Amino acid sequence: PLRAAARVSPPPTMWGSAPGKRSSPRTMEIESAHAAPWRAVASWCGQSEEDNTPQSPRRRTTWLPLLRESVEVDTDGAAFVFVFPKDTSVIGGVLDPQAIIENPMAKAKQIFERPRSPSSFNTMRWKGFDRLRDRPCVPAWEYQIVVRAAVMHLLHKSDFQLRSFPSLDGDEDFLTIGMEEQGERVKRLAQRFAYKVALKSSAYADMCMDPNYNVGQRLSDFAGKLAAAAKVDQALIGQFGSAVGGSIDQLGNAVGGGLRQLGGTIGADNAHRQLNQQLHNLKYHLGVKVERRGDVAPVDPKFRGGVPRDREGQHVPAYVSYSPDLEEYLSEFRHIDVLRLLRMHLDELFNIEELRAQQIIVNHFCAGSPELIDEFNEDWCNLKQLFTLPQMASADKVRLYFGEQIVFFFCWFSLYVHWLLYLALIGFVCAVGVQLIPVLKLPLEWDGLIHVFMAFVLTVWGVLFNARFDAAIRAHVNRWGMKDWVGVEVERPEWEPDQPESSRVLKCKRRLLNQLPIAFCILFACAIMQFALYAMEQRQYGNTFIEQWGNIGTVVLMQTFSLVWAQLAPRLCKHYNYRTQAQYDEALTWMVASVRIFIALFPFIDIIFLRSYTQPICSSEEDPLAGAAWKIYGAGTNWPRGIGLNHALPVLKTLNGTLARTTPTSLDWLEGYAFVSPIDGRQCIRGCYPVHCDKVGLDGHYVCDTNCMATLESNMMTVYISHMVMTLLLGIGVPYLLTSREVAKEVNHANIKHSTQGPYHHMPASSLFGEGSGAMYSLVQFQAKCAKLAPYQYLSWGGSYIDDFVEVAIGFALLTCFGMAVPTVPILAFLGHLVEYRLLAFRMANMTCRPFPYGGEHAGIWKYIFNCIGQAAVAINVGMAVFRMNPMRSWDFEHQLMAFLALEHALILLRSAVSRGSEETGGDDEQQIEDFNNRTVAWVTDRCRSALQIMSVPVIRRKTTHLGETEVKIGNNFMYEQLEQELAHMPFKLGTV
Repeated sequence: PLRAAARVSPPPTMWGSAPGKRSSPRTMEIESAHAAPWRAVASWCGQSEEDNTPQSPRRRTTWLPLLRESVEVDTDGAAFVFVFPKDTSVIGGVLDPQAIIENPMAKAKQIFERPRSPSSFNTMRWKGFDRLRDRPCVPAWEYQIVVRAAVMHLLHKSDFQLRSFPSLDGDEDFLTIGMEEQGERVKRLAQRFAYKVALKSSAYADMCMDPNYNVGQRLSDFAGKLAAAAKVDQALIGQFGSAVGGSIDQLGNAVGGGLRQLGGTIGADNAHRQLNQQLHNLKYHLGVKVERRGDVAPVDPKFRGGVPRDREGQHVPAYVSYSPDLEEYLSEFRHIDVLRLLRMHLDELFNIEELRAQQIIVNHFCAGSPELIDEFNEDWCNLKQLFTLPQMASADKVRLYFGEQIVFFFCWFSLYVHWLLYLALIGFVCAVGVQLIPVLKLPLEWDGLIHVFMAFVLTVWGVLFNARFDAAIRAHVNRWGMKDWVGVEVERPEWEPDQPESSRVLKCKRRLLNQLPIAFCILFACAIMQFALYAMEQRQYGNTFIEQWGNIGTVVLMQTFSLVWAQLAPRLCKHYNYRTQAQYDEALTWMVASVRIFIALFPFIDIIFLRSYTQPICSSEEDPLAGAAWKIYGAGTNWPRGIGLNHALPVLKTLNGTLARTTPTSLDWLEGYAFVSPIDGRQCIRGCYPVHCDKVGLDGHYVCDTNCMATLESNMMTVYISHMVMTLLLGIGVPYLLTSREVAKEVNHANIKHSTQGPYHHMPASSLFGEGSGAMYSLVQFQAKCAKLAPYQYLSWGGSYIDDFVEVAIGFALLTCFGMAVPTVPILAFLGHLVEYRLLAFRMANMTCRPFPYGGEHAGIWKYIFNCIGQAAVAINVGMAVFRMNPMRSWDFEHQLMAFLALEHALILLRSAVSRGSEETGGDDEQQIEDFNNRTVAWVTDRCRSALQIMSVPVIRRKTTHLGETEVKIGNNFMYEQLEQELAHMPFKLGTV
């Protein structure tokens, strides 16, 4: 084969070189596929495959619990890792070098032309692409060479730290990308992207010691600058100068006179009236509206001299956009900051997901931190603490490794487990009370009262829990600087630009797709109801197997439909044509969660509310009601508990198969369960029929428990137990087995390779692990296997934000909606989720490949989902208490309806009051902290930057409205923006009239 070569410029820096130093100039040759072109990445980084051979002594190692071995730490200084595949000539290679790539320049443009980065369009002018221009197709090896060379060219041009090395068995190449955490490159990127950084505590200490800082004085100074810059015609200069120079000056004096030192409260009523008058003058003369954000609260003594603290005693620093002028008071960059800034810049250079789609890379992931993983294994995910309550004291460390989005999930889960403890204690008391009813020979009505009490407790508990979680999220958002967070936008490679959001075709397609989840839910409902009808028919024929194991069949149906929808949902979401991954994830979350929660709840809704009307038992015998009772109960041995034999005898069959006549009082205990069919006039018994009755009251009427409640209890226990088993097997067991097997396979390939060649052929297999080994398995290679087998993405063995939240949301929905029927469910839920929390934490730290640390301002769509679950829980619990529980079950329908509406509206008002009270309680402290932080930012800005420079003269124009009123506006909005910027850090807000 022919040998093709391309001359490229050398990289500006080398991995591990001292900052500021340049490597010596060199050139390199990119070879063809038969000359191992897949190894070009290593030579780009200044080393060959032979140079990368490990040398003794070994570098530092870390212990991996999953492998129970020590591996080499090779992630120092690395932030991102790209995994490049090799060709099929290598064992384990996946690339076919002779495959044909059609239209190569168009494919390359999909990678390197970024719409949000105009400079990226210059990439295609690079001389390396000359080999692809004007060619309809090229071999895969040549396309790979050019694209990889372009990627490396851009990375070196960006002055990143790069290092390349092959995998242990030689079937992949790894490229690590990093930056110095406090280097100049990080600072330039932070300034370019306006990255928010926390203020140091020294900023607060210095500000509180400055006696000259006054908010009112800053307004007066700014008024003077505005007046000096107003060079307009004489007709308007008087009005403009008076409004700016006078009104703002008086405004500043009013604020400054009423504020305490460092900003305080406006004390006297005169100051209030004067301030309001000046605000009105500004609005009338300038067309500018300045409003107070409420009364300015005094500086709390706890804020003075340091970073403010929230109600939990946690520091809440201010976050400002990075600027070299403010560096004195800004915190140092962390590894998570380097990751985010690096990802922002990489997204401007090329489309990472398109690189993966075209198999330029087979994977990419964030480099792990062995120090943090060791800390997690000691505390957060320590399996020795399996039955201890989770503590989110390590939330800050978890956030710095996994990002705010994932931490919000574990914060919710931790709070959920803590609150389940209180609910489990109440459930234990209620369960004991239910068991004591027959022992103490109490009437069966007490059982209904206990369940009604449990329904009220569950409803209030769910309301308080959601409110507490919202407050906790707000506190975390303020403490971590996530307010108004703008994250990394990952563009989906499947996005089709020729179908914009406004396209009629796309809108029609989305309307059609929105109907499919509803159709799937109807199909599942029909399947559940048909299965219940089949079980009832088999029971009437004497086959009780389906009835005895019906709960297992229900769980199998639920799991089957859930699995089918989980596979179908992403295929449907692809047709919505979302541009960013965040939009796609939100739509997928709603589509998956809504349907799966319905699948989890509907079988119980059918049992409690529908079965009585959809599965009646009717008879066409001589005595219809007795015939229906015979179909249900058969011989006297199956008669409901509490019903004497004298009531059973009238419906026992005689030897010749005829029914005995019944007396009017023989079936009086079926009152309320029997009805006349409106279709054919037959007498029937409802699908929820008595299985346990008790005679109560002076009139001796019967109070009964139905088979539906017994079925509900059995199914609830089965669902919760199966959930725990599935979590253990699928969430922990399968990833452990797959990853261990894949690592063992790679080590075995390496042993075969080293047994015939290389300097370590005499070494046993076990010597690939441990500090004294020659060729040692490394942390990056282990993470690559985790990225292949257990990535943190939807429907993977490593879990995902959607999958994990859906599972706990289903448990939350079942507990709050139907936990009243089984008081022991909260106990089982507490123990199960206590174990599940540790197992999920262990999986995240040791099995799942480290995901990108996405930020977030809130829990996203999950807040809305949990609010919907809370509303459904109110309706279901009230409905069960009124229509299915004693004593209200025996009331007239009119009274039941009135009780249902009254209780439901009362609980809805309670939810609203609790939510509003929680927001108002935490809002005062949050506003006070925000005001204090704004003052600190303003002081830091004034101290570190020079005086405000007005770069252009505002153009004032007069505009007459249809009412004949005149207003003055700033034509180029520059002055308005300056005023808005000046007032941004004060207790005022600015808007247009």
